[in-house]
Amino acid sequence: MQKTFNRFGFWAVAFLLALAPVAATAAEPPPPPFGPPPGFPKGVAPQVAPSLQPSTELVYKPIVPCRAFGGQPITANQTKGFLVSGNSNFTAQGGPAGGCGVPAYAKAVSINLSSGTSTAQGYLTAYATGDSRPNQASLSYRAYPATTGSIVKLGTGGRISVFASAATRVTGDVAGYYVEQIHGLINSTGTSFYSGSSGLVSTTLYATGVFKVIVDRDVTYCTPVANPYYGTNLYATAYAFDGNLVTVYIWELDLANNQVKPKNAYVYLAIHC
Repeated sequence: MQKTFNRFGFWAVAFLLALAPVAATAAEPPPPPFGPPPGFPKGVAPQVAPSLQPSTELVYKPIVPCRAFGGQPITANQTKGFLVSGNSNFTAQGGPAGGCGVPAYAKAVSINLSSGTSTAQGYLTAYATGDSRPNQASLSYRAYPATTGSIVKLGTGGRISVFASAATRVTGDVAGYYVEQIHGLINSTGTSFYSGSSGLVSTTLYATGVFKVIVDRDVTYCTPVANPYYGTNLYATAYAFDGNLVTVYIWELDLANNQVKPKNAYVYLAIHC
């Protein structure tokens, strides 16, 4: 009886251990899904989903409304610059000490512009600091305060400039910001990326067919998509599992031998958040 119990206890423990999850290390992502499944017929390329192309469209990110600058006096025909992005101290312009939570990589903001009382009819024009002032009004005002919503591109140092045609006080309340999706073309050595890329900080060759890419924001809960730039029977995938680190895998399918080989190649990377 004791022997029977011992044998039963041994196999029960072994079964439970087999079901226990294996703890993943923080240093490495899961292995790539290299190649076709076992028994896949030789000489036949597997079907793949259509490639997702990198997008240059801006994506809106709402925030808790934040007064970036408030009640700032501005004289007739004067232009003032105001910090909107980053975590600098905004108190000198009537904003919060740690900024409004708009990241430095933001391209534009959704902002409510308000004028104070004025002794003359006038208008405000908001635009990116460093750009030429456009010949249009963002807000028209008279003697009483007025408010309007605007989308304004961010300029040098995360600032916007505000021009006033008549003396007043100006306030800016940020409701959200716009960012460009991360995308780019990485060279075949995994060591650099090409102009026109957005959000890529650096890339290194970790091993044959494995690129480590650093981006300008946390992409832990985002979806990276990797596509080989050109070549026959080349495939790629990517994992975002550790903050601003993305790991890209590239492999070549040897149809004659039904095998796969890690391979360095040009690859497009797009990250959808």
